[in-house]
Amino acid sequence: MDHKNPLKMIDPLTGMEMTMQPPMPANQMGVAKPVFNPQLQSMAQTIYGTPEQRQMSMGQQAPVFMKSPLEGNEFTGALAEAKASGASTFEVGGETFNVK
Repeated sequence: MDHKNPLKMIDPLTGMEMTMQPPMPANQMGVAKPVFNPQLQSMAQTIYGTPEQRQMSMGQQAPVFMKSPLEGNEFTGALAEAKASGASTFEVGGETFNVK
């Protein structure tokens, strides 16, 4: 249990954060181009709900996922953005890094 945020689920064996939200599809990570256009995604979300809404609709039978250490990582996001823009350096947390 995280004492700063009691609603956060922590796996007692691994210490990793757990979430009800399924992992982000690989075709939507970083600078990857989504398979469906935004209008079609919006229509599908209206009909079927968001992934989190669908997950929560299963109640107690819903699987619980481990949060990936790379998911939402500020460093990898900034690196991907710098590579996409052609920059030679990028900054994270007040430190400057070279793009390799």
